[in-house]
Amino acid sequence: MGLQHQVAIIGIEDAKFTPDGGTATDIKKIEELNVDGDFADFVVPGDNSIEIRELMTGKATVKLKSASLDLDAIAALTDGTVEETGTSPSTVATLKLTRKLMPKGTLEGQGILIGLGGADTEPADVHFKIYNFSIDSLPLSMVNESVAEMDLSGKAYPDKTAGATVEITFNETKTAIS
Repeated sequence: MGLQHQVAIIGIEDAKFTPDGGTATDIKKIEELNVDGDFADFVVPGDNSIEIRELMTGKATVKLKSASLDLDAIAALTDGTVEETGTSPSTVATLKLTRKLMPKGTLEGQGILIGLGGADTEPADVHFKIYNFSIDSLPLSMVNESVAEMDLSGKAYPDKTAGATVEITFNETKTAIS
């Protein structure tokens, strides 16, 4: 009996970004993680016809949504700094973003799932591990009568060591993001 290879993902419960050579930073109040593989047309002409194939480029577009404005997560994703000054009750925390290259690293999300039945063992969780990820957009807002969300996007590229851009892993035993 093996592990089921088909499940229904019903939520996401954790996400972390680990910059290359750095430590993992939790992305709190994670709501959504989307990965969209990039494809290109590969056209082969000849014999009075054209054959068109889709070629996966290895690149992926990633979108992430969180229901919190987390200064530490934004600092990790942008190589920014959070400075805290003063003493209670007048402490001030300030995120400083400057013009610099965005760090690249690994973004990993842990999903909640349910098996779809059958003879095989149901997995306990699913992980999306995204390599060579860096953000390319970080819209932030304040809104009335709603929770403002951190809604960012970025790109991911193949990792030579892992041999992949994205890995999707089903675990028989629920496994925390490392």
